[in-house]
Amino acid sequence: MKYIASAAAALLIAGCGSIGTSRITQTFNFDFDQIRDGWIPGAADYPAAQAAAVGAFGAVQALPAPLPATRMVPYLRGTNVSGDLFLYQKRFFVGLAALSTYSIQIQLEFATNYQAGCTAGPGPLTVIKAGLSDVEPLTTTDAQGIVRLNIDKGAGTAAGDFTQLGDIRNTLGGCPATGTFGLRTVSLQSQPMLLTTDGGGGFWLFIGTQSSFTGQHEIYLSGMKLVVQVE
Repeated sequence: MKYIASAAAALLIAGCGSIGTSRITQTFNFDFDQIRDGWIPGAADYPAAQAAAVGAFGAVQALPAPLPATRMVPYLRGTNVSGDLFLYQKRFFVGLAALSTYSIQIQLEFATNYQAGCTAGPGPLTVIKAGLSDVEPLTTTDAQGIVRLNIDKGAGTAAGDFTQLGDIRNTLGGCPATGTFGLRTVSLQSQPMLLTTDGGGGFWLFIGTQSSFTGQHEIYLSGMKLVVQVE
């Protein structure tokens, strides 16, 4: 991916765009190393009583070896104790047109040590979901004691209102017991739900992992391509 240097440059300067038949398309490329502030981690789809065992953790951390340790990016880690777990990072952005409706496409670059040859474990059993929303992603505990997200990101491998970007295996071959961290860029995917920005041209971005693997997984979120088209 070729990145724009900052969130302000990406949204306020707009990167590159084109005008078709009355529909304006803009493409933004984010290097999350240059957008370190403002990320808020969260977790859902787990029993609230088992929060300590889940140990959901999110921060901004240096990429692990052998990747460049000079790059600091959003990081997620947690343990699926009940058959399902959603971990996410969210951030509020401004800079699109106010009170406007857009169609959305998303492409993500990430790093894990789950290699492409693995057919079991967290790699093939954990998928990435991401999206843009006018509603802030928030969690509540339902009547069954399960922590739930207030937006429809889809159950299991389903995309819901947003995107499902593939599993968290990297591009390195084989499946050693302890894998090597490598980067992967998934294909561009369309978000089913349109985005309507707020009065300041703002919206929420979330990126998360939906795991059906009982055990721990971790991921570094290194960059994103975002294509928005005025409807």
